[in-house]
Amino acid sequence: MIVLILAVISGLTVLLLNPQKTIKIQITPGSEIKESRFAIYGAVKTPGIYDFADPIRIENAIELAGGAEDNADFQYANIAKWVEDGETIIIPTKSPLQPTLTKIANTEVININSASKSELMNLPGIGEKRAGDIIRLREEIGGFKSKEDLLQVSGINERLLESIYDLLIVQ
Repeated sequence: MIVLILAVISGLTVLLLNPQKTIKIQITPGSEIKESRFAIYGAVKTPGIYDFADPIRIENAIELAGGAEDNADFQYANIAKWVEDGETIIIPTKSPLQPTLTKIANTEVININSASKSELMNLPGIGEKRAGDIIRLREEIGGFKSKEDLLQVSGINERLLESIYDLLIVQ
């Protein structure tokens, strides 16, 4: 009996001298839902930022973005890959000109289907005449389907288009 009492006393002494740290976890309604976000650009019909709650693959992300454009090139796009939160997805085109993730400081992107003449003139290499030509072509063809359509404008070659490619969007 004395041994049992000594064991209890020594156990309590150890517990009092070495307290265990505990972490309280509070679960609130809805806390188990994790919403994630990804950005998708390139050869998709509606590029932009999308939210998702359940795990999805890149092929599902393309569907969320309105589907792939006709010029999408899936040879190097791993559409079976799982999308990660915060990921930026670029769907390549069959064109030699490809979108990149180059950050351009303090520069907004310009939607070539709605930009005014003065907005277009803010692009490097685009003056008043070319801006006017872009707007005329846009009206003639009923809007641009891709950035590469700008190659139809007199004075815009692949080199110029490549230099402004990341400044443009088509919506």
